[in-house]
Amino acid sequence: VSRLFQSVAQILRRGQERGELRRDVDPDVASHMFLGALEIAVTSLVLGVTRIDENESAESYCRRVGATVVDVFMNGVSLT
Repeated sequence: VSRLFQSVAQILRRGQERGELRRDVDPDVASHMFLGALEIAVTSLVLGVTRIDENESAESYCRRVGATVVDVFMNGVSLT
């Protein structure tokens, strides 16, 4: 698990070095936030807090959740 956090943080650092990502964001903290968002989505399914709609496949649900997490992580939820 530690390697996963380190890998995501390294990807974020490279984005900062290339000028693609904000430099004022701590990549270690951001990696925890990103992976935590994905983890809570999985946990909520396991605990039965969230249910996949019967008209949606598990694969489709996972893709949708992953895309939403990435979008919110990269763009936020604010319109401004």
